[in-house]
Amino acid sequence: MVSTGPASLDLPANPRLHCAPILPLGQLADHIQLALTNGGSPTSYFALNCGVPVIGVVSNMDQVLTMSHIEASGAGLALRHGNLTELKVFKAVERVLGDEKFRKNAERIRESFRDYDVEENLNKMVREILRERFPEEMSVPIERGS
Repeated sequence: MVSTGPASLDLPANPRLHCAPILPLGQLADHIQLALTNGGSPTSYFALNCGVPVIGVVSNMDQVLTMSHIEASGAGLALRHGNLTELKVFKAVERVLGDEKFRKNAERIRESFRDYDVEENLNKMVREILRERFPEEMSVPIERGS
């Protein structure tokens, strides 16, 4: 499956290939073996949240930063857009799909995402910042949900 976004790709006809501007990733997550993305955080983190390894074709700094952390965790690979070739993409796909460690590391990250309490951690961070900035006003405890 290929999500083209607003672009139109001239790909050869293939019964095993489906192209669409937007794909319902949430509905397809159980069928995805690999996410080949631009390396940006939204799709890359979505894939990791599904336990799917990522290959990011990076061209700007936020993509480089995202993929550098994904690579360091062993859950994917980054390719530079500026010197991309079909052979480099093929070898990266072959490597990620051929080495179970990429999938296992993506699954490990999925579990860490599920264990992370976003609401509690955000509330804690906001309370700490407010206490540092407004110590007198924050001497009264803030109740959760207030």
